Amino acid sequence: MTNALQQKQVRSYIIKIGLKKIDSHQFTETLHKLAAAKWHTLKGEHKFSRQAKTFSYLLRKGYEAPLVSEAIKDLMEDKGVDDKTEEPK
Repeated sequence: MTNALQQKQVRSYIIKIGLKKIDSHQFTETLHKLAAAKWHTLKGEHKFSRQAKTFSYLLRKGYEAPLVSEAIKDLMEDKGVDDKTEEPK
């Protein structure tokens, strides 16, 4: 998120102030909601395609890659997705 704001030429001190005001719980909750919504729209696609498209979507929304990876991992565990297929366990 910081990189995206810097690319838009937002000053560093403004970014720091803004990031301090973000509630980490709400931030994570929103990330997981967006991940689940995107995952659901890709129903019927192969598991790896769903992962890649969901990952890309969340990166475009400004979330950092490590957080996105964790959210997708949690989503797959919550949905009970098998490693070999996209069908629930």
